[in-house]
Amino acid sequence: MERSRLAASPLLSAHLLFAAVCVIAIFSLTFIATGFGSAGRPRAASLIDSAIPDTAACSLEADLDRFREGNLLPLIKTNTSSSQQFHCVRASSPPVAVRGCGDCSGPPSVAFLFLVKNNVPLAALWEEWLALSMDRRRFTVYLHIQEGTGASEPPSSLRGAISVERVKTSYGNFVLAENALLKAALRDPCNQMMVLVTVSHIPVSHPDVAYDVLFQHRVPETGGQPTSRFCYAKAKPFERSTHKGMGNMDLDRTPADTASPSPSCQDAESTIGYDLKHHQWRAWNRYHASIVVAQGLTYPYDGLPWNRGHGPYADPSEWFGHHVLRRALGNGAVWKQVNGGLQTNHTDRCDDKILTEFCDTKTCWSADACGYGMGRSCSPSGPLCFSSLNLTKLTETISSRHPLFFRKVPPDATLFDEGGREVGRVTDLLIPLIRNYSRPVLVTSI
Repeated sequence: MERSRLAASPLLSAHLLFAAVCVIAIFSLTFIATGFGSAGRPRAASLIDSAIPDTAACSLEADLDRFREGNLLPLIKTNTSSSQQFHCVRASSPPVAVRGCGDCSGPPSVAFLFLVKNNVPLAALWEEWLALSMDRRRFTVYLHIQEGTGASEPPSSLRGAISVERVKTSYGNFVLAENALLKAALRDPCNQMMVLVTVSHIPVSHPDVAYDVLFQHRVPETGGQPTSRFCYAKAKPFERSTHKGMGNMDLDRTPADTASPSPSCQDAESTIGYDLKHHQWRAWNRYHASIVVAQGLTYPYDGLPWNRGHGPYADPSEWFGHHVLRRALGNGAVWKQVNGGLQTNHTDRCDDKILTEFCDTKTCWSADACGYGMGRSCSPSGPLCFSSLNLTKLTETISSRHPLFFRKVPPDATLFDEGGREVGRVTDLLIPLIRNYSRPVLVTSI
């Protein structure tokens, strides 16, 4: 009988709870006796564990300049005073990413890019989770702290995390912060996948399962790199805007280098709307991150409106990432390089199976907490915050490979059993549950 079916049994739930509590008790006694966190190492108390100097010995700016000059073509601006310069990929350019600083001496790694307001309340949980990996070098951590928070003391952080240059952010728009995090991650030549998360994310799979999933799909169009992962909305694409006063929505139309016309450039600026709303919590491969960072684009710009003229409501962070990538790669080519290349285009609706496989972060707007437990509204327009999670449902999720993360789980969120009884906090029981119910597939080569 499958674990997920067994987990639905009240008897197993009781056994599961007993085992988890025993593990927590042993771990707690060890922690108290030693004063150390997971893997017997001292806990970090400071957010600023290391900086990212752009030294002459390794200037990422020079690396980005070489990438831009060798791989991208600037698009002609119809508005010559525009503050932004969009590019497209040269037709003859191989999918080679920015190299970074030095050589990679470890395994290919996943960079977690944390958006931080003023602290990392679940730092201990993430440290314990990362310590479960067969090779801790598989993961790196970067943090962008929102400026103007007024924090007087360095907040708690993840050990070994790298704090990046602060840039301006606002509710629903952290495009510049994402660029800063990607740029920092590109300095490490081992970072091959870069996953955007927040401090309210929790993992719901073993780290090596997450690693397997993120590296699972590779296509020739990305040079054999794993494909980027976007959780696209189940909606039709954004249409091009022709509203009065919004004619400058598409400032860049043709390649500036007319002597070397690129079909992908021309295709990228066709009049067909291909911009889809997607969740912000995307995963970039190194090649795509290089394309994004080399351009340094943001939205809104040049007086353009926060919301686009057509299509469903979406904040800039929910569509601009795809917009930049499709303009660089082309309307057709972009679908061959994201989400495993499993769907040639999304001109109508996204396939439910693909949505499930590539929506790595679970968020919920439903009043019933999407069947995972109970939630409450914690912002005017954002998703629910999970106040409690169903133990059986969480165990079933951990036993599967999708999703990889939940979002909007506060530190005081609790777990309850099938009888509605509270059995403990999520932060106390999650790691033992993951250790027992999330089984990674051994990957011999990446």
